[in-house]
Amino acid sequence: MGEENVREPLLQKKYYDNCPGCKVDKTKELNPRLSITNLLIIWMVVISAALPMSSLFPFLYFMVSFAIYLDLL
Repeated sequence: MGEENVREPLLQKKYYDNCPGCKVDKTKELNPRLSITNLLIIWMVVISAALPMSSLFPFLYFMVSFAIYLDLL
């Protein structure tokens, strides 16, 4: 009673061409360990995206405080 299909997985994975999620799943299946190169790439993107805002904030703060001092706002 259905015992011949027990060894087949119930959820078969279907990969599509040019699908970014499918590419990630394939690489995770091939290498289940933590990829240091991907971690470094993500770290560099996050740092480079955060640096412009943190470097502009002090200048904006002093511009606003100077404008308030001169009653320009």
